[in-house]
Amino acid sequence: DHPPAGDTGYNFYDRKGGLRAVLGYRALREDAEDLGRRLAALGLPRGAHIALMADTEPDFVRLFFACQRVGLVPVTLPASPHVGSHDTYVAQLRRLLEHSRADVAIAPGESLPFLQEAARGVSLRFIGTPADLRARPRYEAVVRPLGHDEVAYIQFTSGTTRVGRGVVVTQAALMANLQGILGHGLAIGPEDRAVSWLPAYHDMGFVGFVLAPLASQVSVDCLSPADFVKRPLLWHTLISRGRGTISFSPSFGYELCARRLRAE
Repeated sequence: DHPPAGDTGYNFYDRKGGLRAVLGYRALREDAEDLGRRLAALGLPRGAHIALMADTEPDFVRLFFACQRVGLVPVTLPASPHVGSHDTYVAQLRRLLEHSRADVAIAPGESLPFLQEAARGVSLRFIGTPADLRARPRYEAVVRPLGHDEVAYIQFTSGTTRVGRGVVVTQAALMANLQGILGHGLAIGPEDRAVSWLPAYHDMGFVGFVLAPLASQVSVDCLSPADFVKRPLLWHTLISRGRGTISFSPSFGYELCARRLRAE
């Protein structure tokens, strides 16, 4: 017995711990329907690949589910440069756009210049910001969401040990994974609350804290990876303040927090 859609959702916090945006699950459904119809108006074939900058922002979540609503396949892109140069990051984005065979690429305004530079010479039907997409017309005919046997999304491996590879995740595999995590692993209930700083372009953050909270209809408090690195103990503040019950991290996240702790 979970709370009805709309009573729970995503909460986005800034580097000072202030609540900067809320996206309830009921509002997400409506927003995804609207954005999905604007994507559909681009005249893309079913299953076309939509490259999305996976930053810790409401619009990434809206766009991901917009694709689901109208039969398009989202491809998650790293949201900020890794340790390295501007040119390295742009080259990485270009490689992902080419390997994913993306038809559309969308990024927030501050990241769009990276994406535009990476997309030079890449054939795209549309490239722009979420605001650019909202300015386009809606498709008003019947749309069909992605089905059980279709691809849910494409996610690239981190490329830590080899060149990143695109992993094709079907709807059936995703739902089986979520059932295992939520039902058998966490035994999640309506009293639970999640807290995360993990990037949405890696599966720990994406499956664990974007898809799983929605599937279980529990709220999740979100902090960006960049803000976590600057103020790691804010992660623990959000857990304490919101009475979070579910949070996890690679080992370096705990080590970073331990280094910042004072004896008192």
